[in-house]
Amino acid sequence: MVSDNLKMERSIFIIGASSKLSQSIREIYSEDKICDVYRDTYTSWIGENSQNIIQTFFENRISNNSIIFITAAILNPKTPFQEVFDMNYNLPVNIIESLTEYNPRIVTLGTILEKLGPSNNNYVSSKIKLSTKIESLIKKNLRITHFRLHTLYGKGYPNEFMFLGQIFYAIKNKTDFHMSSGEQIREYHHYDDVVSSINTFLDNETSGIVEITFGNGMAIKDLAIKIFDFFEKSELLKIGSKNLDFKEKFQNDYKKNEDIKIDFKEPISGITKYLKTII
Repeated sequence: MVSDNLKMERSIFIIGASSKLSQSIREIYSEDKICDVYRDTYTSWIGENSQNIIQTFFENRISNNSIIFITAAILNPKTPFQEVFDMNYNLPVNIIESLTEYNPRIVTLGTILEKLGPSNNNYVSSKIKLSTKIESLIKKNLRITHFRLHTLYGKGYPNEFMFLGQIFYAIKNKTDFHMSSGEQIREYHHYDDVVSSINTFLDNETSGIVEITFGNGMAIKDLAIKIFDFFEKSELLKIGSKNLDFKEKFQNDYKKNEDIKIDFKEPISGITKYLKTII
């Protein structure tokens, strides 16, 4: 049973409190009661019989005025599929199904690449399955919002396995950067812009699948050229020296979600400024 006092305040739960996105969430929701949940706690929520564990954790802490951000995820597509599936699918589904009696607002995060259909990328594949499951759960009137995100930047150091991370370490270590033809299309969004937009959708009680798209897609080769030029390291850039590993997006047809009411940072200047601060 949830106390009346707890119902009067909004509590924010961040499952995956070490994530970069969680830093922006804390800034946006700084006036709310925030509960950080780290890996040593939520790893026990992945198993088939985790419902009692999850319910015990949230009991007397949660109300229908709560928001649960599930930011915990394995992003590296080369991680074994079962590990990715456990974290990216089983964890959020177990949380959602364990807390139906409270019906809190639950936020899950995916990728815009879900729209490409079946993928050989373990990360994308797990998110496709998650969004399909969420679509079925929303039909039961559960308050779930699944945000499909583009590539994020702007907090801490970029992951080494990601495109920006590889560029960062090549420039920092003055080593050659080998990449594909670079024709694949990406949008790059700052964490703060994305969380600010998410907050607006949640204030409007938006449920379902939401795309955080700003319509500023670009070929990644153009991004790479601009970054290496900015740092005067163009000689390190080797375009076309690698093959693609996964299914990709090559048509620049992303359209702005008109429900996004803020101006996102211009990606080239935003990324170069960000990299300069950490390089």
